[in-house]
Amino acid sequence: MTTTMSFTTQIIKNLGTNSMSIGLSSIIYMLSAVCFAKMASSDVCMKLGVRTCITVTFLTTALYCVLVPQCSSVYMIFVLQILPGMAT
Repeated sequence: MTTTMSFTTQIIKNLGTNSMSIGLSSIIYMLSAVCFAKMASSDVCMKLGVRTCITVTFLTTALYCVLVPQCSSVYMIFVLQILPGMAT
């Protein structure tokens, strides 16, 4: 969550966007987190196994941290906001 709220916010500011874009980015992340939390509390995560779920979480967060700084479009960051939501 810290990555999404500080790291990404700074990247979005550096792209020269307005505060509306920062807010929308946070909303996309939060909606993604809620949706994937529901999945994590279901049998899906138990079928995959705890080790697999933790591995996927770390890999997803790492992928996010690599891709966001390379974005030149705030719209691509909006799409990438789904990744940390999956990891939450």
